[in-house]
Amino acid sequence: MGILRKPILTEKSSKSITNNIYTFEVDPSVNKIQVKNEIQTKYSVSVERVNILNRIGKKTRRGLIKGQRADRKLAYVKLKDGQSIDLIKGLF
Repeated sequence: MGILRKPILTEKSSKSITNNIYTFEVDPSVNKIQVKNEIQTKYSVSVERVNILNRIGKKTRRGLIKGQRADRKLAYVKLKDGQSIDLIKGLF
């Protein structure tokens, strides 16, 4: 599996696209520099900055069954002005 797992296409993340900020789920072992290089080579755009968010999985319980959601690492990528990524094109 590569550095980028999938783009996050939720209502909240689609609102931030107007500010040139794209959200991706990434591998938990990568850092900002690796994410920046991967985005620039894969989509041929210029990245201004990358912010990383580690989300710890929530503990759940349904009756006697206990579990935990998976941990996720999200990358918020801000592109330079005039740049954009067409995320919908590659999905269908």
